[in-house]
Amino acid sequence: MNIEQVVQAGLKIKEKGMVVTGASLKEQLKHSDPRTLMSIWLKNSPRKDSKANVRISKNINPDTYPHNEHLQQPEDLYKKIIHDICEDSSEIINHLESKLKLTENKISDINNKLNLAEHELIKNKHVVTVIGSVLNKLNDKHFIESKNTSDLADIISQELSAIHWSETNNTASTNNLAQKTNSQTRKLSFLQQAISNLNHHDQYLFEQFGQGPIKAIPYTCIHHAFEQQATVQPNAIAAEYLGQSISYQALNHQANRLAMLLKKQGVKKGDNVALFLERSIPMLVGIFAVLKLGAAYVPQHVGVAPEKQLKHVIKAAKTKIILTLSKLKPLIPVPAEHTCIAIDEIMQSPLNDEVADQNPQIEIQASDNCFILFTSGTTGSPNGVQVTHGNVCNIILTEPGNLGIKPGMKVAQILSIAFDMAAWEILGCLTHGATLVIRGKNIQQAVQQADVVIATPSVLGSLDVAQCHNVKVVAVAGEPCPKPLADKWAAFCKFHNSCGPTETTIVNTVQHYHKDSKALTIGKPTPNNTVYILDNNMQPCAIGEVGEMWAGGDCVTAGYLDNPELNKERYAPDPFLGNGQIMFRTRDLGRWTKNGELEHFGRVDDQVKIRGFRVELDSVSAVLEKVPSCTQAVTLKLDCRHLVAFVSPQSVDTEAAKLVIADSLPYYCVPSMIFAIDKLPKTSRGKVDKRELLKIAQQHHDQQQPEMIKETS
Repeated sequence: MNIEQVVQAGLKIKEKGMVVTGASLKEQLKHSDPRTLMSIWLKNSPRKDSKANVRISKNINPDTYPHNEHLQQPEDLYKKIIHDICEDSSEIINHLESKLKLTENKISDINNKLNLAEHELIKNKHVVTVIGSVLNKLNDKHFIESKNTSDLADIISQELSAIHWSETNNTASTNNLAQKTNSQTRKLSFLQQAISNLNHHDQYLFEQFGQGPIKAIPYTCIHHAFEQQATVQPNAIAAEYLGQSISYQALNHQANRLAMLLKKQGVKKGDNVALFLERSIPMLVGIFAVLKLGAAYVPQHVGVAPEKQLKHVIKAAKTKIILTLSKLKPLIPVPAEHTCIAIDEIMQSPLNDEVADQNPQIEIQASDNCFILFTSGTTGSPNGVQVTHGNVCNIILTEPGNLGIKPGMKVAQILSIAFDMAAWEILGCLTHGATLVIRGKNIQQAVQQADVVIATPSVLGSLDVAQCHNVKVVAVAGEPCPKPLADKWAAFCKFHNSCGPTETTIVNTVQHYHKDSKALTIGKPTPNNTVYILDNNMQPCAIGEVGEMWAGGDCVTAGYLDNPELNKERYAPDPFLGNGQIMFRTRDLGRWTKNGELEHFGRVDDQVKIRGFRVELDSVSAVLEKVPSCTQAVTLKLDCRHLVAFVSPQSVDTEAAKLVIADSLPYYCVPSMIFAIDKLPKTSRGKVDKRELLKIAQQHHDQQQPEMIKETS
């Protein structure tokens, strides 16, 4: 830094209200007293409080500044002052930069400590609960009087052991957080070459819209979260079923005992165990027993799934053990060298408390399989999807997937165990300390007792909403949700519209829909997940363009069982994240809205050709659902020239429906037949049974010429 640079930088000297700057500085210095000049400089120095300025003041103090014959002229003195100021200013800058660097390091360190502290709070939150429980017992006179000293000591010791449990069972979780600590406050960066076809504005939005928040996961194994609840609140009710109930401690003890039995039968980490039964408390025992051994459970609903499918699942999953109920044993096709165990029979025998209280110590990773779910097989043979512990923990143990579930709440279990959303009901409830209300034949009865309901729109639409105002939270997924249905429920409870195939772990996008929402969408990516809208060439679509949705991040499952060709077709390297990440082709169509939410445009398979024109079936159904009193609509392709639609309930005016479509869509989108029926048929998984509807339409089409028909039967 030279003299002229200092002058031009705006060195200002105030003297008697006059400001001296720039080029006029030298002229005015010639007529100024050097001592006054230096006093003014020191008085007005912007760094007068800094440590470095103290040294400057010592160097050029008016009373001590060196005087000799070479410095008696104002011009010479000016040069000397400026030289010293510039020299020391450089040191000031270095000093300040050093302090700034230290400050930045301190801020970074504080952020890291805050993130770690937040995780420790999550990990050890039960400690406060345990201590509170202990104090309550010590203050409970009746409790104290009812126990002898030895029993009391054992009870208190058992509860306090929860603290030690946390330290020894969450090491993997802590390590996982340590790897993610620095990413808590930032977004993922997509690889530039993967989005280079977009303009700069769309590149920015593609990256911002396409990722959920980065969040740490408190557990790497889903059953560890359940075991913590059993330790913290052992007497809380874990589940209720038709007048029966089981506590968290009892459920954990039963699962531990069954796990020991399965271990003796040869079940080990990495195995698959068939869980062929129906909704019940023993179902829960079976789930956790299998998970505790590091094996994966393979669920099927006996009585709903045909024998042919059960045989296919046994063969494809290579199971050796089948868990069921005693009453269902005759319905199980048990192959040679397989063992079939009735869980309810095991539960009836006396428990060895010492053995049952010990959780199996099996080292299980987030990448190990949690369960194998077989697809419905509507497009061929059912395929087994491998869902890992990491997949499940990521959606169930973070917001919004946890649905705000907490102790004291009740969660309805109304779906088939073979459906991935049943895992959301069961594991979502029991990992957060709530009570699972398992339904019998009456769905309405279970829902009327619940705070949280997870369902398909078809199942939700079958309920009498006026009798369900006890419900606080609803989440729907599995099929498009009609807006009238969402409006009804969102009027009195928190309503989540979600989307995601089994291969992306239950759901990977969620919208909190409420009365002020501008539109019903499928929301945004869930934590640690990504969504990409791509064209047929797998290139990013511009924001607002319709394309196929691909899913990335922690939601992506481990692929199909023994089906490399299908894995290659549906799973692919993620070009946006790189680093060996995988993304999944959902076959769903969508586009980004201006506020970064996803609009769903049906399945790729639902784009059909009618009279040579491309028609999106869900778009036709969406228009039909705007017809007065229509609660749900489904549109299907009958042949290459005709569409057929079904509306519910039966009171819908089909003539009015025809006019609404004719006014809103091109002529080739108008269905040749519209049927109004009270209830649309459902599959065992709670979705609309389109095969059954197509049979009905085909029968009418064969009997008469296509025309508008109102179903009267």
